[in-house]
Order: sequence, then C-alpha cells, then structure tokens
Amino acid sequence: MSGREALKRAAACLASIARSRWALLASRLVLAGVFAWAGWAKVRDPVASVQAVRDYRILPRGLDTLVGQGLPWLELGLAAFLIQGTWARTAAAVASGLLLAFLGAMVSAAIRHLPIGCGCFGETSGAGITIWEILRDLAFLGLAVHVLALGGSPQPEPRAWAGSEEEGPPE
Repeated sequence: MSGREALKRAAACLASIARSRWALLASRLVLAGVFAWAGWAKVRDPVASVQAVRDYRILPRGLDTLVGQGLPWLELGLAAFLIQGTWARTAAAVASGLLLAFLGAMVSAAIRHLPIGCGCFGETSGAGITIWEILRDLAFLGLAVHVLALGGSPQPEPRAWAGSEEEGPPE
C-alpha cells in the first residue's frame, strides 16, 4: 500500500469515527461540561463575572455589565440544550459564535498585553492571556463545529435518552 492510499484510508476511518453517534455524543457532553463549569463559576460570583468582561476593555460601560450578568445564564442554557440533545445543532451554532467572540477578545487582550486572566471559568486575575488558553478555546470550537456540522436535525426530537427503540445515544 502506498503512502497516499494509507493516508486516504486513515482519513476515511477518521471521517467515519467523526460521524458516529458516540463521537457526536462525546463532543456534545464535553462541550456541555465546559459551558456548565464556566457558567456555574460565573453565577457563583457575578461581580467577578462583570469585572472579567470589563477587564477586556472592549464593550462600553453598561453593556459590559449586561454581558457579565447574562453570559453565565447563556452558558448554563447552552449546557442544558447540549446535554439533553434538544436543539443540539442550534446550541452548537450559538456556542460556536460565543467561542469565536471569546477567541477574538482573548487575542485582542494578548495583543494589547493586558495583564488579565481569561475569565473563562470565573478567574479574573492573571499575567495575561496565554497561547494555551487560545488553543484550548480553539479545541472547544472544534467540538462545537463537529456537533453543528454532523449533529443531526436542528428540530427537537420526541424520543428520550432512555426507552428509545434506536440503538445508541441520541444525536
């Protein structure tokens, strides 16, 4: 087998894995866990959540407060939809947009050498945004795009997790 044929077979194998219901379930649940963790950390300390948004120095006063107070609830809602599977593709689309906004803010803060933590999971202090935080969010974006691209119908599905006649987890 030539190197090109081996590469094609490996790509086909990876594509098959990516399309599997189990891979989609794993992507949904990991992404849901990330948003649940981030949202819960911010709900527990709303003052720090608002301050984290302000630290980026992107939004005008007032809007930063609204975003800082509303973002945790949006993240928790996304987690719920991703866990349940209802509107999973829609939740993944919103998560993708949110992650792109987070990435843009983080890159902007890094370029401007702001001495802030990312604020992603409630922390507000730090020496600045690191490449690892940016790469982490890119990985999360990859999970969201995976669910968005291959997650099935954007319409809610009537079946529940348990008692379904189909094999495997729901899409």
